[in-house]
Amino acid sequence: MKTTITGVAKRALVVAVLLNLCTGAQYCWSMLGKSMIAEYGWTALQASLPYSVLMIVAATWAVGAAKISERWKPKYSTMLGAVCMCAGLIISGYTRSPIVMLFSVGLLLGMSSTSVSAVTAPTAVKFWPEKYKGLVSGIGTAGVALSSFYMSPIINALLNSVGLKMTFVIIGIAAGILIGGLSLIFPTPGKEQLETGEDAAEVDTSLYKNKYTGEQALKKYEFWILFLCMGCAAMSGQMLTAHVAMISVMQANWESGATLVMAIAVGNTAGRLLLGAISDRLGVFTTWKALFAVATVNMFLFTRYTSPATMIVGTVILAACYGACVPLTWASITAVFGKKYMGTIYGYTNISFGIASFIGPMAAAAIVDATGVYNQAFLVVAGFQLLGLVLAFTISDKKIAARKESVSVPEVK
Repeated sequence: MKTTITGVAKRALVVAVLLNLCTGAQYCWSMLGKSMIAEYGWTALQASLPYSVLMIVAATWAVGAAKISERWKPKYSTMLGAVCMCAGLIISGYTRSPIVMLFSVGLLLGMSSTSVSAVTAPTAVKFWPEKYKGLVSGIGTAGVALSSFYMSPIINALLNSVGLKMTFVIIGIAAGILIGGLSLIFPTPGKEQLETGEDAAEVDTSLYKNKYTGEQALKKYEFWILFLCMGCAAMSGQMLTAHVAMISVMQANWESGATLVMAIAVGNTAGRLLLGAISDRLGVFTTWKALFAVATVNMFLFTRYTSPATMIVGTVILAACYGACVPLTWASITAVFGKKYMGTIYGYTNISFGIASFIGPMAAAAIVDATGVYNQAFLVVAGFQLLGLVLAFTISDKKIAARKESVSVPEVK
């Protein structure tokens, strides 16, 4: 019987994409950080620290955002994100203090980012059949990646016309209004969330049959493999996001940070869509291996990207591998643990993303402040991609399939 996609499933996915499109300010941080260095006289380390703290807060708050969504409604979490983003960006416009910026950017923008992104994709996935989990995860999170594509030229134009202060204020007000409005039409999953048009509920094909809560999942080795894989993949992307404008100047003598931020957006979006869809065909864990193989080679070659053309190509490849780690993690969690508690389980997994987001940009900043070049930073990040490749071989789609009939699961308390 033909699978039917409901109208509410389509609406959930469209609104999820639109909500994520409103979260792009922090993904243009290399441009904002560069302006802080120029206007405020900050060091590269000072300019990188608010973003790194933001990513740690975003990662740790993912569990809280998911619990709000699962216990009440997803729209409550996204509304909180609207308030935090608006307040955080406006406060950032009225301060030049690195300490205050740790609060306005690090805490408030960190909470706002995750309050939106941590609930949009899992909410959309719950309305769609299992066979689309990779594709829907990719589409649902593509808005996050694509947001910097249009935000980059907007921020660049605002910086040149009204300065850093008003740039923060304008994008803060706009993001707050848009996210708050979209939250009102974001649907809440109910009993119909797994309907396929064939049965009242789709057959659960996950390994642990929706029986593990987030806390119980912490006891399974599959969770920790996903935790480490996500962290390794995030390391390269977060380093690049925070430093690409400066890497472009130092390595290619090219003053076009906005172009490379857009290249990151293109690669990030393409990676989420392409590898998310591929994982539905080849298997999600096979796709993890391919991701890390390409990422490792690309990072080792990054020191050779010394022209605008090669810099763009290398950036797009790196961003594609980095971006794909998010939908692949969602799809992996669905394959192993099921859909019911995927938000909370992802929240715990996302902590590795925050750790990597702190280590990657800060290590690169420390290295460039000490040596004047990024070469050693590229090698360090390449090592993490290689580690991810090794980890990906400890789990496979065939092993998961073989264990489905024999594994015992606990009752959720």
